[in-house]
Amino acid sequence: MPQPVFSLDFGEHTHLAPGKLLETVLAYQRERRTGLLQISSSGPGVLILVYVRGQLVTVYLCNDTVTRLDPSAWLESVLPTSPAISLRMLALTPQDLRLYKILVEQSGDKRISSNGNSNIDQQFTEWLQHPVLALARVRWREAGALVLFPGQGAQPEYSLVITPSQILHSTGGIQGVTSRTEALRALSLYSSEPGSPAWQEYLLHQAFAGLVSGLLGKFEKLVGRMILNQVVRDVNFKAAANDWNVSLTASSANDQALFSSPGQAAQAYTALLDVILQQFENVLGSAILAMLVREAILRLPGQVRQVISEFQLVGGLSVLDDRQVPTGA
Repeated sequence: MPQPVFSLDFGEHTHLAPGKLLETVLAYQRERRTGLLQISSSGPGVLILVYVRGQLVTVYLCNDTVTRLDPSAWLESVLPTSPAISLRMLALTPQDLRLYKILVEQSGDKRISSNGNSNIDQQFTEWLQHPVLALARVRWREAGALVLFPGQGAQPEYSLVITPSQILHSTGGIQGVTSRTEALRALSLYSSEPGSPAWQEYLLHQAFAGLVSGLLGKFEKLVGRMILNQVVRDVNFKAAANDWNVSLTASSANDQALFSSPGQAAQAYTALLDVILQQFENVLGSAILAMLVREAILRLPGQVRQVISEFQLVGGLSVLDDRQVPTGA
């Protein structure tokens, strides 16, 4: 069975009485929590439920393999028959959960591993040169960490450290990981190639955020803040109407949404991008807009460009077809 992401000593631990599982899950939803539930029993395996603002977005069944279950039908299909149910709850941010999903889906598929005798600074220096996006897992006896490496020499984008007493999140820094003095137990690196659905979802998130930040500043210079503000309001209204936890400012996207599959993520991001692109096409014309979109795509990493093409995130723009979307490294 795949190992849990962090020590089972972390998070809130509860032993449930018979028949209380559904009641507990409904309370988690009602309280609009964001985080995960790990359910253990004598049933078919360990269940991992991923929630964002009370919405169940992903369910994993972990036994000899890891299987995604339908979030709308998981309870009926795998409801434990044993009265002995152990439940662990851990509050995390949506970005933390993106990394967690990657780790769960690749937990039996380590591309590179090191034992506990490794020097973490030296190992991280080597992993900076990994050719593609990768996720590092660090384990100590009393703590665990995840670090996102962009690849090709770029500095880590995000790190998460969990101990029994606190959770530390850091954007662009890894001091909370490298400064720990206790002995390492293990280091592992999980490459995004070949990928998994969770890696695809993460790349789609990057693609949406990268396109928005790459386009809005240029659009403001060409059409002015008044029109830009109206587009931002329209995008935010569409996101809210669909209960997608995404909002734009005049220069960037605040994407706190998670989805049940890469296809659902792509549908949401495409719908929001269509609002932007169609309105600016009406103002600027298709030729200028197509040029700006291609320039924005070319500035993104190769893996992100590939996912834009694969899921046709800008497919609604009439002057762009599959042959015109740049891909590759």
